[in-house]
Amino acid sequence: MVARTGAHALLIGGVGGVALSVAAGQGLAGLLSVFGARSFDPVVLGGVVVVLVGAAGVAMLAPVRRALRVDPMVALREE
Repeated sequence: MVARTGAHALLIGGVGGVALSVAAGQGLAGLLSVFGARSFDPVVLGGVVVVLVGAAGVAMLAPVRRALRVDPMVALREE
């Protein structure tokens, strides 16, 4: 459940971030062309997504491992 919640937030944030970065790139296309950069570079965008997904995965490890160590019956009794 903890991993699913984290993955859900990661998916929403990833899709929203990619959409906003493409929109911002289109809005800044004139400024980017001065520096010789394209407004949409799929290699850079893909690399950023891979790095951020990896960082989010590492950040989710501690809570997931902690949740796996809890005995389900103890958790149910406390509720």
